[in-house]
Amino acid sequence: MNKILYSLALILVLGTGCSSVKSAQSTNSGKIKKEVSKDESSVVYNPETKKYEKVADKPTDTILPPATKKDTVMKKEVIVKKDTQLVMPNKTLLSSNLRESNRKSTYNVSLVLPFNTGDSQNSSTNLSRNSVWAVHFYSGAKLALKKFENTGVKINLNVIDTKNLETSISSLLNRPELLNADLIIGPYSSSQAKILIDFVKDRKTTLVSPYTTSSNPTTANPNYIQANPSIYRHFEALSKHIAANFSADQIVFLTQNTESAKSRTQNFINTLNSFLTPEAKSKIREIVLPDNFLLSSEVKLDSTVTRNNETVFIVPSWDERYVKDVLKKIENGRDGVPVYVYGMPQWQNMDDLKYLMTNLNARISSNVLLNLNNSNVDKFRSEYFDTYAKMPDLEAFSGYDVTSYFFSRLVSQGDFFQKDSRSAEKELYTRFDIKPVMNDQQPGIVDYFENYGLQIIQIKGSGFDILD
Repeated sequence: MNKILYSLALILVLGTGCSSVKSAQSTNSGKIKKEVSKDESSVVYNPETKKYEKVADKPTDTILPPATKKDTVMKKEVIVKKDTQLVMPNKTLLSSNLRESNRKSTYNVSLVLPFNTGDSQNSSTNLSRNSVWAVHFYSGAKLALKKFENTGVKINLNVIDTKNLETSISSLLNRPELLNADLIIGPYSSSQAKILIDFVKDRKTTLVSPYTTSSNPTTANPNYIQANPSIYRHFEALSKHIAANFSADQIVFLTQNTESAKSRTQNFINTLNSFLTPEAKSKIREIVLPDNFLLSSEVKLDSTVTRNNETVFIVPSWDERYVKDVLKKIENGRDGVPVYVYGMPQWQNMDDLKYLMTNLNARISSNVLLNLNNSNVDKFRSEYFDTYAKMPDLEAFSGYDVTSYFFSRLVSQGDFFQKDSRSAEKELYTRFDIKPVMNDQQPGIVDYFENYGLQIIQIKGSGFDILD
């Protein structure tokens, strides 16, 4: 597997993987320059463990793109309970700090990814974790480029190796490939992303971060788009669904006994409160579970479960061991009474807990679902295998989706496409709904744009029902 990945990395980084696209590489820049026109023919996933894993510089409360096998395409009707009034936050977009979007015949685009060429961690038998992500992302992106060959618009594509260090990307900022870019996609790490976020703030360049999920990454910077929803977007999506379907006196937060977990629960409660009437807010309950709660006879959840008023447990944690113990505690305490549990998107990765999640009607928010029965997904898998002699990992789907969606908007709407709203769209794997995040202190100021394309799904064995 590693030899295949390394060979694939060489194909991609040296630009020999697609003979129909002209390429030229500087020997000391680690950069590929490509031109695609109408006359020319496009937390990190560990392939060993089959799961996403944390990276060292990932910010606290980061939501990683969850792995998924298959979703059911069926939409399920939900019985709506409204003992409380649904109150929606009122934020109106005023375009006081948005520039004009110019449509062009030629766009300059740069992909900045951590291939880490020359890195001592990369060898003929092994690639570093970040390099694996970059190789898979780029391999999917290359296939998406084919969609734009006959659009009548030319895209000058530059692929730049950012390495892993902040100093590496800082040294690239004076490169013409970035100075003259209409669109930049990347980088991988949050620390490198911060440097590029600051770089584009006063320029006419749009930056799309495909991986980082920081909360409040910048202010008054509408040139920045975060393609992955932050934890607060997940809190909002879950809160909206909970408030629309249950009353406040049904809701019980189960909080891990750590300061970070307590803070996260409080942020979730604050978000949920924005959807509730003042009278309902006081009815929400929270139980902070001690470290030994699973075996403790003093911690009983059966008193919170009633037959005539279904209990809704909210568990804002992605600590798999803790989640497993909490779900067991709920299962043991409910005595066969139906309950609902709302959790985090990382629960999609917790295959060993799917039986418990199914029993407890577990629901999560997610903007990524892979339907293997979809004909377009099947076509992509076949094309990917024909091109690279291996099946695509989820990063390849992500690379395809990000490139396909944002190139499409660039070509059709111009170099500041984010100013024009568009309804939510699903690519092969990723759902996009790009909306502005408004500044709370300065009315009419857009801080940045973010992907709000979350759906509520209920876990059913190895599959899912889409609820909202």
